[in-house]
Amino acid sequence: MNCRNCQYPLWGIAARQCPECGAGFVPSEFRYRRGGVKFCCPHCDQAYVGTDEDGLPEPRGFECVSCARAITLDEMTVRPRREGKAQKPPLNENPWTQRRRLGFGRGMRLTAYLGAVRPAELLRVTRPGESAGISFLVCFLLLCSLLCMLPMFALVVAGSATSLTRFNLRGMVGPLGVITLFCVGLAAVPCVIAAIMALVGHLVLAASGPLTYGLRRTIQAIAFSAGPMTGCMLPCVGIYWFPVGLVWWGITAGLALSQAHRVSALRATAAILAGVLVLLSPLLAYAIATSAAGDWVEVIQRLI
Repeated sequence: MNCRNCQYPLWGIAARQCPECGAGFVPSEFRYRRGGVKFCCPHCDQAYVGTDEDGLPEPRGFECVSCARAITLDEMTVRPRREGKAQKPPLNENPWTQRRRLGFGRGMRLTAYLGAVRPAELLRVTRPGESAGISFLVCFLLLCSLLCMLPMFALVVAGSATSLTRFNLRGMVGPLGVITLFCVGLAAVPCVIAAIMALVGHLVLAASGPLTYGLRRTIQAIAFSAGPMTGCMLPCVGIYWFPVGLVWWGITAGLALSQAHRVSALRATAAILAGVLVLLSPLLAYAIATSAAGDWVEVIQRLI
């Protein structure tokens, strides 16, 4: 639990003010891992754990079982569940939704990292009414493809500079334009894949049981879990990472989808696999048609 203004750790602070910058705060402003922190009575230090989906205690106000005094959530002191032990700090917010404060580049990097290694926790702190993640997905994939294409840009510029007596800018417009279009197309493919996965996955989830949230929540899970595509940023070899990143993305998307809709891992896996089957259906149909056509040709040849 860090200050939203200066990132100072707020664990164990009874005052409702950050000691570093003076910004006010209350525990209910943050989201926690369920059962991951202790909410302590301000009078007797009796500890309670959060049980709702935001990791907060229910009800928000009650009578302390130790001192019998009335307390509310925002009066309590918040401490890590295991004090004195090294542990991964709980995540309290989605960095992409805080990019104005964190900075565009840092917000994107943190979101991509969390989407690759902590997708469920990232969706836990992403509220259904926040960004759908479409802006993150588009910006992130464009950056991936652009960095992957940088060596090609450099080769075109270097070739034009060394092969001509003078720098010919007009001669580079065509090659650079082709590379730029290829870069945009390379980013558009995962965006189309994400759209299909979200639509098909949401239909499967809706058909397999009740859902608390709508399509926007499914899009959040698919978009914010795209962190594994970071490997596409590697110059020259990034394009070879593409299939590996897609498989990894499918795994993280399943974990994120399970957390986002509070559904079982089985339902989330079925939703992701259904999307994969829809994406692969043209290839499967072509393979079946080709195989069938080949069999008929073989039969006709034998009869002749």
